[in-house]
Amino acid sequence: MTNTPGASFEENVQSVADSTRTTRRPPTISSRTLSAWSACALPLKLLTLSYIQRRENPALTDETAASTIPRGFGSGLYSILQVRELPALLFLFLIAAGLRATAPNFGSSANLLAIAQDMAIVGIMGVGMTMVILTAGIDLSVASILAVSAAVMAKLMVGGTNIWLSVLAALTVGTACGMGNGILIAWLRIPPIIATLGTMGILRASVTLYTGAKWIGPLPQGFQFVGTGWSPVALLAVVTILFTVFLSQLRVGRYVHAVGGNEEAVRLSGIRVNRVKFVVYTLNGLLAAVSALILASSMSSAQSNMAMGYELSVIAAVVIGGTSITGGKGSVPGTVAGAAIMSVFYSALILLGVSKYWHKLIIGGVILAAVMFDKLRYFRER
Repeated sequence: MTNTPGASFEENVQSVADSTRTTRRPPTISSRTLSAWSACALPLKLLTLSYIQRRENPALTDETAASTIPRGFGSGLYSILQVRELPALLFLFLIAAGLRATAPNFGSSANLLAIAQDMAIVGIMGVGMTMVILTAGIDLSVASILAVSAAVMAKLMVGGTNIWLSVLAALTVGTACGMGNGILIAWLRIPPIIATLGTMGILRASVTLYTGAKWIGPLPQGFQFVGTGWSPVALLAVVTILFTVFLSQLRVGRYVHAVGGNEEAVRLSGIRVNRVKFVVYTLNGLLAAVSALILASSMSSAQSNMAMGYELSVIAAVVIGGTSITGGKGSVPGTVAGAAIMSVFYSALILLGVSKYWHKLIIGGVILAAVMFDKLRYFRER
């Protein structure tokens, strides 16, 4: 449960009015009249400025529009309440606290390590999915890209190919799959959900044919460090930092946000939207292949049905982490928090003895709840 920004906003208005009451002394207006005028006029002025900014540029983010408000106005509490990732962090804290009280094994080192490894796999794919959803797209083929990349790598390793050459082959396959999605969506103008639904089926069937529906392994001992211990978490941290910088500091990263906010306005401004989308889907394929390295290493094998259904967990992590399903708003750290929630949630279902047949039903409900919350937040912001 979170406080509404409106309450904090009013408190800040009152504080400004109070300060105005003590500092301004017009000769012809009483201090009581001036205080009432300040309390009424100031919020109207601030909201009008913010509204004009958004109306002139619909792609403008809340943070940019809020820059029209004087710096001394916002309090620390109001700033905190505007963080899109706050509901995810609070939800994560509540789940962890509840499990700590009801499931004694939740805090064991083995369970926490398993949660961290699963969070790394979902989180790294979620970083790529965040960029896709920021452009108002979707990719249903990420789990199939993971499976194809892992199968190619595993078959090469088992056949005696150098470990790092095999890793490079997996990354190349994942990137190529992402490029294929990018071509279908950016240049052939196929809707993302249709294009990636088709490639999901093609890639999943391809990996089944490639492996003969058989288990490929075991993988070399020298490769197992990638998916064991805290290595996956370290890899997730590196990916998180790199792509946070990419989206916030590089020009193409800022274009990703703009495309999702108002694609037509971005196109009319001279930015090549097709190239932005192509880059986003290509990077998404690459990150799916990175997750394939972790999952294959942790299993010491690859098989055709690996990561089946992971696309639901990835999409849920992104939406729960505060990324708007309609595009334009979201962040990589929020997605990592969403991935942590999903991993803790799965752990909770297992520790509480919930049948696996209920898992997808519950996860589907979580996705719908997150999307509904996003819609409510969207209408409130408007």
